[in-house]
Amino acid sequence: MRKVKIIVVFSILICTFLSCSNGFLKDPRLYNPKRNLSTMTVAPEPELQLTGGVDPFDDTEKWYNKSNSNGDENNPEKTGFDASEFNEIQIAGWFDKQNVPTYTMTKGDVWKAGDATKHEYVHSNAPNTSGQGYNITGVTYYQYRGINPNYDPVGNYNTSLQTTEDGKPKLSRFYFYRFTGYGGSIQWLDNYLIAVDTYSKLIFAFSEPVEFSTMGAPTRWDPTDNEAFIGQMYQFYMYDPVGYVLKENGTYTVQLYQWFQDSLAKGVYEPTLGGVDRNSKGTPLGEVASKKPDGAGKSPFNNHTADFFVENMKLLGKSKIEFLRRETTSNGDGLVLYTYTVSEDGKTITRRAESWNGLPTDTDLTEKTYTIGVGDTATKGAVTGECVGTVELKDESLTLSFSNGEVARSGFKDPGPAFIERVKHNPTYELGVTKYVFSNGGKTLEMTWKPLVGPIKTETFTYQKQESNSQARYSGYLVQLYSHDNDIRCSTVDSVAVGVSVMEYLAHLKMEVGESFRKTVASKIFGVREKDTENLYSETLHSIVFSSNGQTATIKKTVYNGSEESSTVSVDDGDSGKQGRVNNQSVTLTEKDGSYQLTYEGKTYVYNYNDPGPAFIYRVRGKTYEGSGYTYVFSEDGKTITSGADTYTYSNQDANDRAVYQRDNRPWYEKGLPYWGLRLDNNDQTLYWSSSPWGSPATTPTDGVTSSPATRR
Repeated sequence: MRKVKIIVVFSILICTFLSCSNGFLKDPRLYNPKRNLSTMTVAPEPELQLTGGVDPFDDTEKWYNKSNSNGDENNPEKTGFDASEFNEIQIAGWFDKQNVPTYTMTKGDVWKAGDATKHEYVHSNAPNTSGQGYNITGVTYYQYRGINPNYDPVGNYNTSLQTTEDGKPKLSRFYFYRFTGYGGSIQWLDNYLIAVDTYSKLIFAFSEPVEFSTMGAPTRWDPTDNEAFIGQMYQFYMYDPVGYVLKENGTYTVQLYQWFQDSLAKGVYEPTLGGVDRNSKGTPLGEVASKKPDGAGKSPFNNHTADFFVENMKLLGKSKIEFLRRETTSNGDGLVLYTYTVSEDGKTITRRAESWNGLPTDTDLTEKTYTIGVGDTATKGAVTGECVGTVELKDESLTLSFSNGEVARSGFKDPGPAFIERVKHNPTYELGVTKYVFSNGGKTLEMTWKPLVGPIKTETFTYQKQESNSQARYSGYLVQLYSHDNDIRCSTVDSVAVGVSVMEYLAHLKMEVGESFRKTVASKIFGVREKDTENLYSETLHSIVFSSNGQTATIKKTVYNGSEESSTVSVDDGDSGKQGRVNNQSVTLTEKDGSYQLTYEGKTYVYNYNDPGPAFIYRVRGKTYEGSGYTYVFSEDGKTITSGADTYTYSNQDANDRAVYQRDNRPWYEKGLPYWGLRLDNNDQTLYWSSSPWGSPATTPTDGVTSSPATRR
């Protein structure tokens, strides 16, 4: 979802006053090139979407629906400020050194009819104004009565929202304002301003700049109500008011709420809806805004019934984001990896548990479902089920934090279990006639081998410490698990390389063959990833997961970061521990490259398959990454990238998470075509781009030679 900054009450103009270096307007992003109003961009019609219930505009008894209201919830009978007075009220503004404006409204018949189709009125040659000591001349104000100038005046938006279904005034009550002028007699200013509800006299935002020229000047404005806010669409008048207009003793006062003044002073223009911004920050408001300086609140026209917390959870569910955590034990990380997924309706969290390589564990691996309750804030809500308490969405990395202590993260880089946890179940590794066996709960490593001369020898090495989850020292020797624990190796003693040693080995995991096929394959996982016509690994992973008793197997087809199909079939014994039947098809375990394989339905599955993941082009196709001021858009087949006016074409890859792309549109006088190396990280959410284009096509970025990362949008 795009983060939107709402610009209201001269906020773009205010920014220009803070942007002075050589006299005036040092930051060109904050002004608009001069243009005729008739050529201003018309926004696409939004998906008009209310949240149900009675339309608040229909309740004529409410203070905010009285055309002559001058009060609020606390003073509903206070009247004497008729909506028609805005036909003669002129607005003006001045700005202090922190960009905080002061506004005035005075009565005077200054509006002259402009473009009738837009219900436009113009006050040209208005008095000059200023900002931070700089003059603004040639001032013209525009007023649009009941027509949002962002949209086609005769389009669906402006026609369908004029009145309620019961015929009560709706959009027709709102007056929209625009401002033009010369800043410092040089820069042309052209900005949408505010919308005022002439009945309630509350002030609302309605427009924002969203595109800029190469010099940074805004070239397109968008409405505030054509973008989803935490999963739903809202009209501009449903967002929290930023101020109000009050009439006392014949004098008009324009007041901005303090929170908004503070935001302007900090250069922050984030919208809020019921007290919550688009980043899910803030505490939901229960009170409607009132007309006093400390009376900030929600819009009286905000009839949404959504729980923001549930809406956030819906977004997570629809995005199919997974949250992961690994259990902890006295040895460190445990065998069991937990995966949490949110349902698309945002009402439940499903927790799945899986043991590392199917190793036996006392942990309950039963799937659990938690029910999400009402949210206390936009990011914290109640959870019921076996995990009773609360769950909170924390920080930008998206973390689920349960009150029972469970913490799961998206993009979690799984380190695997602690070394002892991975080897304590007596796995056996073999290299020719040499055998290595972990025993005593993984605390000892026994090696048996036949020397060239003499009888078989046995030597025992004792566990000392863990260097990482895949490395540990036994009697000084560094023992390393790799290839998904299918292999072990050792090459050093106390960090010093050794020559010939009984512990110099590269050994492979020995799968014990039982007296029956079912016993042999029980709790074992076999896998294989498809390859495409170019011999690149595709998006599809196939796996066979045998049950703990070996009597059934789950056949899975998993698309990378996508769908998964699975079916459970029967498993029967054959003539030996290596032969059996899967789904009534004969299969035989064969040994190759130190591991066992079986062929099922034409595919050769490998025990403890070390999945390389799909090729680079499959992992990025159709995705967009943003960072360092650049946007990288991959084509649907992943073979081209567009970034601004540049195009890059896939050249080759040297790993499934690293590839080289060739820039296409270089001038002929440059020495050849440069190659750019790319690397994926953080579960493919981060893209690194090599800092220098020159070099051979094999160049890909390393951790030491990268530009700033781009993050997937």
